[in-house]
Amino acid sequence: MALARRHTFQVLTKRPKRLAAMLADRGFMRQVGMAATGIIGRTPHGVWLLEITGWTPEGGIDDRVWMPPWPLPNVWVGTSIESDDYTWRADELRQAPAAILSLEPLLGPLPSLDLASIDWVIVGGESGC
Repeated sequence: MALARRHTFQVLTKRPKRLAAMLADRGFMRQVGMAATGIIGRTPHGVWLLEITGWTPEGGIDDRVWMPPWPLPNVWVGTSIESDDYTWRADELRQAPAAILSLEPLLGPLPSLDLASIDWVIVGGESGC
């Protein structure tokens, strides 16, 4: 995702608390930053490799690695809510940056849903098939 900046990715989870923790993790941020500066190449055995810049000769991570904007602007993170029983996921999602909600498949009314601090909502109904 860090290397395919021309695409927009949607990452949806039913565990928004875990998502928020991952996005706040400095080690994860550093890994994404290093991948964003990587070069894709081919090994003699035909396996694709990501050669990552920012590694020290000792194999550790160099803290001076360039960091992209966070979260990556081409990655939309969010959670899915299908019924009023799961509106608590929106509350958990507010702990993560760039919050979107996917109300798919929407199985009923959501009177408890608070949309404060939610950037985007996608709604899709049950097809009935």
